[in-house]
Amino acid sequence: MEIHIIPQPRYVVSEGEKSGLKTSGLEAELSMPQEDERLVSHAKEIFAGLTVRAENRGCYSLVCNIKEYDPVLADRSVGKTDGYSLRTGKGTLELYADTAPGLFYGMMTVKQLTETYGELPQVTVVDWADMKLRSDYLDLRTIYPTYDHMLEYIGKLAEFKLNTLVIEYEDKLPFQKMKFLCHPEYAFTMEEFQEILETARRNFIKIIPLQQSFGHLEYVLKHEKYRSLREIPQAVGEMCPLRQGALELSRALLEETAALHPQAEYLHIGCDEVWSLGSSRECMESGKSREEIFIEYVNRLVDMVCALGKKPVLWHDMIARCGEAELSRLDKRVIAAVWIYNGNDLRHQAVPMIRKLRKQGIRVLGAGAVRSGDGNGDQNYPVVQNRIPNLDGWSRIVVEEQLEGMINTNWASPFSLGRPYGLYESAFYTIIYGAERCWNQKEGTMDFLDRFFHVFHGVPDSRLADRGYMAEDYYNLIPQMCSEITRNQETARLIEVMRRYEHAMNLHFPAHSQMFRLAMFPGREEEALSLRAKADYTYRTLEGVKKDMEEAVSGLLRASMADLFLRSRFYLPELYERNIRKLLEGQDE
Repeated sequence: MEIHIIPQPRYVVSEGEKSGLKTSGLEAELSMPQEDERLVSHAKEIFAGLTVRAENRGCYSLVCNIKEYDPVLADRSVGKTDGYSLRTGKGTLELYADTAPGLFYGMMTVKQLTETYGELPQVTVVDWADMKLRSDYLDLRTIYPTYDHMLEYIGKLAEFKLNTLVIEYEDKLPFQKMKFLCHPEYAFTMEEFQEILETARRNFIKIIPLQQSFGHLEYVLKHEKYRSLREIPQAVGEMCPLRQGALELSRALLEETAALHPQAEYLHIGCDEVWSLGSSRECMESGKSREEIFIEYVNRLVDMVCALGKKPVLWHDMIARCGEAELSRLDKRVIAAVWIYNGNDLRHQAVPMIRKLRKQGIRVLGAGAVRSGDGNGDQNYPVVQNRIPNLDGWSRIVVEEQLEGMINTNWASPFSLGRPYGLYESAFYTIIYGAERCWNQKEGTMDFLDRFFHVFHGVPDSRLADRGYMAEDYYNLIPQMCSEITRNQETARLIEVMRRYEHAMNLHFPAHSQMFRLAMFPGREEEALSLRAKADYTYRTLEGVKKDMEEAVSGLLRASMADLFLRSRFYLPELYERNIRKLLEGQDE
């Protein structure tokens, strides 16, 4: 039988039949050279019973009905990043790894196989990761999953072998010294925040907190106390680094963030898209270039972060045009996350930037996107035709250029005051595709669509690739596959209703096609009758779609967030409807 696993393992050989094993009825034995309660906890969730003992062979193992340890199988993944070796037979299971994370990822494969096939197939898997750092991104600036769904989301990332999560908290962080920055409704309580950190730790995911400290500070600079720090008044989120009080504010933000994340290795300081930099009186009178001002301020931030015991990370865009002389002044302790979201000419942009930074002794991470703007203001779901090539390209570059890892950004909106993109659940396809590319760069895209429908949606092997469908066709296929989907149905329902919304807006929306005609030719009966018929049909359709969308998002968002999202989708068509009705009323008169 063909075995579907995500991410696709390095080596997988099937014996062609099931093993008769159902983990829910198995007694397992867990051996550890170093105790790790996380492994014990996950093993207890997967197996009916568990015996734990110390291991003196220097290897982590999890076995069922095995009398002798198999050193040959165990050695096949030794020394590999997060590697593990797994074999299931008739009534037997053996899993080996030389690290705790490796055994955990082996358990995630066992869990996935059990959930996909009901009972374990007879199979041998030897697997490891291409990248040490494999990160997704949680953007909390506008809309995001309910708290319970957020915890589930962290667990799901681990199931697909991601090991890092960058979180941009903004005003959701439970500030202690600067409590006035906390959102009155959405800020996490300290108990909730600690549970998020613990859920990540339990699932072998490292959190990288992102604290904006230069640009994208709308949530801070909106306060009367800090408005004077804006570079220019209309740049509501960009701070002038030369103004008195700016450095003190950055220090306070970074110190609070670091204190709340004592176990975090990295602290992301943002520093992207400070477009107005250089416009203030102080900057213009300094006699320095934008790049000089930027680098001098960033170096002071780097000093702060290093003093707090963290490794500083920043987005690369504000130093992208720096020459060698300017870059040579950048503190070498900073790590640059090079974010480029296109696919077609990614290599020509990314590789020279990576090498330019490395020449100056600066460490680099790659940053693609599982969702970004893509010239689409709604982003009801990712523009997959752009995201797949971007993730493919970055995974190859990260491995070829020997970078430490990759951040797959997932934006909730273009900026905190912008129109929200689609819900996180609509991006699971590209999130998990990105997870696969971080784990196994060599795996192609041809059969991912089949594996995703099988593993994530519970659809029997439908050989969609054999019928000419590609990874880019997922969102087009969801409406016709809904009746076959048995797992993660709420994701499928959400995508299906967003597809109907777009269909109504793009093909039938009368404001696009006929409203202008009645404004140009008032008094023409044929124009009025045609527009009325078109409007009546469209708004009946949209009314039904709105009701279905409200139902689809109600369990995925808090009530006030759901209201924000629905308004963002229907405010404009309803505004047009009022104007259409006024035009028609004038015609009737």
